[in-house]
Amino acid sequence: MMTEQLLLLQLIAVAACLVMGGCYLFVRPTGESAIDGFAIFFLIQYGPHTLWTSSFHRLNDYVSEQDTAQFLIGMSIAYMSIAVAILVTSRFRFDALAERSFPIQTPSTWILLAVSLVYIVPFLATQGPTLPVTGEYVRSFLGQSSFEYSEVRRELFAGSLYEKLGSLTRQTSTAILFSFIFSRIIARPSSRWTLIPCACALFVLCAMQMNKFPFVYYFGLVVLAYLTYQSQRGNSTATTKKILALGVGGIISVIILMALYQFQYDRSASDVQNVIAYRLFYCTSDALRMWYDYFPHRQDFLGFAGIPITAKIFGLPYVNPTVAVPESLATGVLTSYQCGFIGSGYAGYGLFGVAIYSYIAATIAMLMANFQRAFRHDAGATCFLSVLTLNSFFLTTRELHTAMLSGGTISVLLLFIAIHVFYPRKSRTDE
Repeated sequence: MMTEQLLLLQLIAVAACLVMGGCYLFVRPTGESAIDGFAIFFLIQYGPHTLWTSSFHRLNDYVSEQDTAQFLIGMSIAYMSIAVAILVTSRFRFDALAERSFPIQTPSTWILLAVSLVYIVPFLATQGPTLPVTGEYVRSFLGQSSFEYSEVRRELFAGSLYEKLGSLTRQTSTAILFSFIFSRIIARPSSRWTLIPCACALFVLCAMQMNKFPFVYYFGLVVLAYLTYQSQRGNSTATTKKILALGVGGIISVIILMALYQFQYDRSASDVQNVIAYRLFYCTSDALRMWYDYFPHRQDFLGFAGIPITAKIFGLPYVNPTVAVPESLATGVLTSYQCGFIGSGYAGYGLFGVAIYSYIAATIAMLMANFQRAFRHDAGATCFLSVLTLNSFFLTTRELHTAMLSGGTISVLLLFIAIHVFYPRKSRTDE
C-alpha cells in the first residue's frame, strides 16, 4: 500500500512542478534575470528527476518510506508556494524608480585597473607577503598539498581575517567589480590585454577558496556579461549568439569542474563524471531527505533556535541543522549538508515552514527580476544585477537567512538601491 501511495505522491509532485514551471514561463521578464537563475538552479537540484530514488542517491538506506512520503509532500508544497509567489510578485513594477538612470556607468579601462589594484591591497595585507592561503589553495587544486581537502577548507585557515574578508565580499563587491571588468572587455575588446590579467589577479587573490564553486561562479559572470551585451544590442543575431554562449558556457563549466576534480583527487574520468553528476543533480535533494528523517523524530523543530540572531535574542541554544543532520549519520565527521530554503524551512517549522520559506525565496527572486526589467538598458546597473542573477543560486542551496546575507542577495540589492537613491542623477528625459 505504501508503494502505491508513494507513486501517487510522486505524480502529485510532478503535477505541482509543472504548475510552477508554467507560472514561471508565463511571467518571466524578457532577457536574463534573477528569476531565470532561481528557476534553473532550483530545477537542477529539485526537479522531477529527484522525486524518484535511483542509484545516484547515496543516502537511501537512511530514509524510510514514511520519510520519503513526507519529502514528496514537502516538494509539492514548495512547488506550489513558488508558483503562487511568482504570480503575485510579478505584478510589482519598479518603472517609476527607473525614471532616473542608474548613476554608475561602466568605467574606463584605466579606472577599472586602478580600482582593482587598490581593492586587492587589503586581501594582500591580511595574508602577508608570502601569500600562504593562496599558495595552499593552488597546491591543493593541483593535488600537491600535504593537507587533506577538509583540513584546508574547514580548519587550516578557518577564522582568519583573510577568510572572513573573502567570505564577506566574494559574492558581493568582488563579483560586482569582476562583472564591470568583463563588461568592459566585451564592449571594448582592445582592453583585454590590460583587464584580463587584472581579472585573473582579482579572482585568485580575492575570490578563490577551497572549493570548486567560485571557478564556475566567476565564469558564469563572464557568460552573463556577454549575454547582457547581446541583449542590449537587440539585433536578430543576438538570440542565436546567446543560445550558443549558454551551450558553450555550460560545457566549459563542466570541463572546469572535471579538471579540478581530476587534479585534486587523481580519480578516473568515469568516477569524476559520476561525482559531478551527483553533485549537480542529486546531492542537495538527497541530503534533504535526511531532514525528514531527523525532524521531528530525533529533534523537535527548531523554530527561533535555527537562526543565530533569533536564537540569541530569545536566549536559545543555536542549532545548525546543516551540521547536526550529517553529525547524526557519522559522529565526528566535519561536513555539512546544504539544502537551501526548503531544508531551513522544514527544520524550523515543519511543512508550514517549507511553504513560508519557499514563498519568501521565490518572492525575493521575482523582485530582483523586476528590478532587472526596469533597469535592463543601463549598462552599469546590469553589472550589479547580473550578480543578483547568479546569487539566486544561494537561495536554493543555503539556509534562507544565510543566503540573504552572506549569499549576496539582499546586500547587493540594498547596495544597488542605495546608490541609485542617494547618488544625484537627472531623469532620463533631462539627459
